[in-house]
Amino acid sequence: MLFRVLSELGPLLLRRGAPGPGRYRDLRVLYSTVMAPPYANPYPLSDRQVLCGPRWPDENRSGRVVSRQTPLGTYDVGGIVERLPRAQRPEVFFAYVDATGACLPLNTRSLRCPRVALIADVHHRESPIARLLEYLARERFDYHFIVAARQHARWFQAARLPNLYACGAAMLVRPYQGAIRTAAEREPVIAFAGQAGRFHPRRARLLQAMRAAQLPVKAGEMQQAEALELFAGARLSFNCSLNGDLNMRVFEALSAGACLLTDRLCPEAGTDSLFTDGRDLVCFDAAEDLVEKARHYLARPDEAAAIAASGRQAWEARMRPERKVAEIMDLVIGGRAAPALGLDLQRSAPPLDDRFGPRLACYQVLQELNRQMEQVRVGFTPGVFDFETDARDLLRLRAARLGADHAADRRWDVVVTTWQDIGALEGSGRPIAAERWLVVGNAQEEGPGAVARMDRRGCRLVSALPGVDLFESAAPG
Repeated sequence: MLFRVLSELGPLLLRRGAPGPGRYRDLRVLYSTVMAPPYANPYPLSDRQVLCGPRWPDENRSGRVVSRQTPLGTYDVGGIVERLPRAQRPEVFFAYVDATGACLPLNTRSLRCPRVALIADVHHRESPIARLLEYLARERFDYHFIVAARQHARWFQAARLPNLYACGAAMLVRPYQGAIRTAAEREPVIAFAGQAGRFHPRRARLLQAMRAAQLPVKAGEMQQAEALELFAGARLSFNCSLNGDLNMRVFEALSAGACLLTDRLCPEAGTDSLFTDGRDLVCFDAAEDLVEKARHYLARPDEAAAIAASGRQAWEARMRPERKVAEIMDLVIGGRAAPALGLDLQRSAPPLDDRFGPRLACYQVLQELNRQMEQVRVGFTPGVFDFETDARDLLRLRAARLGADHAADRRWDVVVTTWQDIGALEGSGRPIAAERWLVVGNAQEEGPGAVARMDRRGCRLVSALPGVDLFESAAPG
């Protein structure tokens, strides 16, 4: 693979000089992405790019191909390239891929150029990381970049994906282009642009909390350009991640010079390495904290303006999209890896052994509960104490290790355990009550007594995951 990539890069290296923004504007790029206007128009990777995806039309402009529509789901990218004029065939291929599976190019190894995967949206839905790992293992891209949830890099590192880095969602953002308004020119409101439906229960709860506190919230779903104007005219902007991801709204709001209130993420997500809480933006924990901080900064426009100015300066210095794109191109084309692309893992990757599948399956169930609930009480029994380490980036989990001295009167939202541990707990005289059980192993292999044992607990098998059975209480308490 290395020889192939070097041979393809040779002409590009001769044609281009020192690294930096703007050096790759004439590069022929094929960019596969599900992102498209009006919700999100991704920042261009070059002036000569061709976009393709299910939401892009077949469009030619001034004698050149601008975009090509693909089927929804998987498609043969080799066929797309064959139908491009020779003068527009890619020197680099980028694929924005996520767990929705809405735009997954196949046959990428037929392309005679470096292939770059932008890994996104693995922080929600059922088995998102496992699904994308299966796809990436099949296609074997040359480079892999985590876009918005850097804390997941450890799973991809464990799977031994080559050339794994973190680029951040800043590279996707088309920033605000207007004049930055003064504190006096800004409306004393809290601006929010985005969805607050079934995929965003926490966001909906927080918006309701601010409205119940009679705070001036100005919110709605709108196109990207409208959202930037909303942020540009407001004293404060509000953001809440879908599920622990450092999302595009953070960088859009900062580019518009707004004082941003955003939810606190785990250290590995990357916020703390880019910004200082209280200086560049304001992080909140629970709804009460959000309401208190919103009231504080609404009443103190000068403080809000100072934070907004510092946040925009931090964005301007390190996170402009042309800078992030140049850093990626410097690596892919020039072989120069900027420190900003580093993963900065604070936990080691889980070993790729026979427990990897069950560990990932348990993590993904807990991650989805973290999205849905404000607080998730999780108990880990001795046979899976190492699984607790995986869940430390899920900030709304309240995890505990269960042993002989666990509180028998407490009811857990989830207990992660093994069939062997369940037997030991039953003999301890200290029963455990839980809404859900993630049991490592396979009930069928354990024999008919395993399911009967859970039936006696009032639990039913709802899902057989890789190496894990998920049981739920028939009578939730």
